[in-house]
Amino acid sequence: MTEPLQDPGKIHGSMDESLLMRRLAEQKAEIVDALEIVKLSAEEMRQQFHQLRIHQVELERQNEELRRLREDLETSRARYSSLYNSAPVGCFTISAKGLIVEANHTAATLLGTNLSAMLKWPFASFIHEEDHDAYYSHRRLLLETAQPQACELRMLRVGREKFWARLELVRTADDDHASVCRIVMSDISVHKRGELERQVNEARVQHLNDVLLAMGKVRSVLNREKDPLKLLRGVCDSLVQTRGYVMVWVGRTEEGSKRIVPVAHSGGGAKFLQHATITWDDGPTGQGPAGKAIRERCPAVFADLANDSRYAAWKDMAVANGVASIAAVPLIHRERLFGILSVKADRPQAFDAEEVALLEGLAADIAHGLQSLEDELARRKVENELSAQKDILEKIFENAPYILMLVDIDGRILKINRTCLAFSGRTEDMIPGHRPGEVINCINSFVGSGCMRNPQCASCQVRSSVMHTFETGESTYNIESHYTVRRGGEDIAVDVLISTTIVKDSGSNTVLVSITDITERKKTAVALRENEERLRLLIEHAPIELAMFDSAMRYLSCSCKWLEDFGLGNRDLTGLCFYEVCPCLPERWKQVHRRALAGEVLKADEDLLEMGDGSVKWIRWEVRPWRDAAGDVGGIVIFSEDITELRRARHLLGVERDLALKLAATGNLAEAMEHLLSACLEFEELDSGGVYLFDQETGGLKLVCYRGFNDSFAKKMSFLEPLAPQANSVMQQVEPYYWSKPISFWGFDELIAKEGLTAMGCLPVRYQGGVVAQLYLCSHALPEIPPRLRVALEHIFSHIGGVVERVGLAETIRSQREDLKDANGALKLLLKQREMDRDELEEAFVANVKNLVLPYLGKLKKTRLDSDQKSYLALLETYLLEISSPFAKRISAPLLGLTPMEIRVADLIRQGLSSKEIADLLRISEFGVIFHRQNIRGKLRLTGKKLNLQIFLNTLTKL
Repeated sequence: MTEPLQDPGKIHGSMDESLLMRRLAEQKAEIVDALEIVKLSAEEMRQQFHQLRIHQVELERQNEELRRLREDLETSRARYSSLYNSAPVGCFTISAKGLIVEANHTAATLLGTNLSAMLKWPFASFIHEEDHDAYYSHRRLLLETAQPQACELRMLRVGREKFWARLELVRTADDDHASVCRIVMSDISVHKRGELERQVNEARVQHLNDVLLAMGKVRSVLNREKDPLKLLRGVCDSLVQTRGYVMVWVGRTEEGSKRIVPVAHSGGGAKFLQHATITWDDGPTGQGPAGKAIRERCPAVFADLANDSRYAAWKDMAVANGVASIAAVPLIHRERLFGILSVKADRPQAFDAEEVALLEGLAADIAHGLQSLEDELARRKVENELSAQKDILEKIFENAPYILMLVDIDGRILKINRTCLAFSGRTEDMIPGHRPGEVINCINSFVGSGCMRNPQCASCQVRSSVMHTFETGESTYNIESHYTVRRGGEDIAVDVLISTTIVKDSGSNTVLVSITDITERKKTAVALRENEERLRLLIEHAPIELAMFDSAMRYLSCSCKWLEDFGLGNRDLTGLCFYEVCPCLPERWKQVHRRALAGEVLKADEDLLEMGDGSVKWIRWEVRPWRDAAGDVGGIVIFSEDITELRRARHLLGVERDLALKLAATGNLAEAMEHLLSACLEFEELDSGGVYLFDQETGGLKLVCYRGFNDSFAKKMSFLEPLAPQANSVMQQVEPYYWSKPISFWGFDELIAKEGLTAMGCLPVRYQGGVVAQLYLCSHALPEIPPRLRVALEHIFSHIGGVVERVGLAETIRSQREDLKDANGALKLLLKQREMDRDELEEAFVANVKNLVLPYLGKLKKTRLDSDQKSYLALLETYLLEISSPFAKRISAPLLGLTPMEIRVADLIRQGLSSKEIADLLRISEFGVIFHRQNIRGKLRLTGKKLNLQIFLNTLTKL
């Protein structure tokens, strides 16, 4: 590089300064000369003047030359400045500290700033940080060796835009003789881009050549291998060996799930395939390239796994195996998906569009190869199956359980099977050439002209079917016909099914005739229809709820009572699913059906059933499986009986019995009314009530007890004033009366509405022709008290008058007790005598039961009884023993207060029976027996005492 010219401005500046100094010197000399002139003579002065003129002319000439030189310098300076600033390269002068002290406009333009803004800035601030070391290295060599340096660096424009530049560095000195660096910078970005593109294109061409080479090797594997697994392994090995991929694997979709199962692989990362879960669903494990490619049926490329959130599930394993990018291509041939080809590389952005396209073509070739292998295997399989089927058909023909014949167009037999030989009673060599009627021994073949030549043969169904098939090519199926055949010299009528079909063999047509003897089948079918009709009538008119179902819970048959009781109407349910007819059936019933279909027999003596209209009823049911001829469960039979009314009657009986026991133990009318109210509220339809007693002193009605009412309501209704409309109406009401919402009760309507009562009933308690009390029973939920409950309540109240009379009598007796003390002594003696008579009577009764009744019960036990009859017989024997036992009399004394059920349990405990045996005998649960045991111990005051209940009860019987 040549030394740049000196700045003309600086030269001009130095000339002006010398001229100024010269002029000052001349002025000073003129002053000195003027002083000396005074001392000179005229001649000397003339000579001096002449010399001065000569010198003046010389000075003028010099001045003119200097003026011209100055103009040339100004022109040169302007030309230099224009060339410097308009140069196509950037020029910089860099100080020893690395600061820009001078630059041209091109340099400012290249760096994207203005000239004044870049001065005094470090030149290195405009160099890309990654190229700082290269710049400082060349600058150090320049300063150390003074040899010009050149380098190519990435520069930064203002705004951080990068561009490539070539720098030429030269060391020189400034005006102060300080060492500076002059740099010429030219933009080589276009050249660099062209060079990079050339390198990229060369690399791409080399890359695609390598890919094509790999594709060629893979296709040679596809042409060579005939085993699908070896083919896929060979493809994976070829890609890893020729392309240098980290790993290549092929996966197939698993049937019945969305999981991708690896079937072949090559390269590293075998553990990754063993432990990684890869799917093609929408879950986290289905977001990888393999799942995405299968789901979308197109290639999927993950160019940078380290920064791709979709690959988070396998990122750690992939990084550990050195995988940076993945391409997955589906194996598809004619819309059929065979699996996935996954290729893994060790660098990001490893798969461009061309390579993906080549991989896609390779995947199509692999899929085509797999399809070809499958087609070849299928063809071989079909050939083998055809050969096997031919053998099977031959065996079927020979061993078929019905008559088979091959007949030619003349109606002559070519071949028959073993069944036909057995039916005809002939040998195989006697059959060819005969006609079908002769083989089956039709009686028409023995008379006249023989088979197919008698007038009766015109209506032969075998002949008609064979001719029809030969003429039209159409097959006939199961045409029923009747024949009379001769066997052992006897003519027998047979029913047969005839089928014919055309058979092509070696270019000639024959007809295959099938004859099935259905004589016994028809007889069996007639008998079966008769049995089915009897069974249908038995089921339909059974007096219980009965239904029969198949294994899919479809109706086979049901009784009319089933339709009636379950509100199904008068319709045919055959073939309908039970769960469609009753869609609201609870899950527990479905569980019972499933258990019965598994072979269990299930039953329940009492069970609650919710009907479709919201009502409930109690049923006794049993579910049994029925089995087919093979012994397998073919379905279930459901028996049920509505015991709602029976259970209600039993409940009513229990309520009446418990109420009678409680009333028998009380002598106070108010206490008796409280027992009566408690007993009535045991019915689930009632939730509240109260009892008013007639007050003899005030003449009003007084509320003596209540249940289920708000205390404030009861307080306001606690007394009805004498002669008030309410009291008079109540006392005059001798028949039960019932209200429904809204309840109008003599001015208490608002109070009753606030309490929320929706139904109410008033039942009078009569004594000696008058009403002594009123019982009010209410509900906060029901719109009215049901009619059946009214009947039950009125039934209870029909017996209350006697109780009231007894209680009144007891009160009268108590009032007269002092007057009857003497009479009591006599009565005691009379009672004692009566007890003796009673003991004798009991002993006679017990002896009669043991001697006259129990022996016959023992004999009855030895007869054939089912389980229910045995249970009832055992229960009957227990009750007879209980009735005849003196223990029952003593244990049921009012002082002990045991219920009838507790008396039965106590007697069986005394006899030494366990809780389970007692539960089975009384048909209650074992927990119920335990509950009664605890109540008995409590009522006998044995709670907390270490006394054996059996020993204690036996002690009581000896008292």
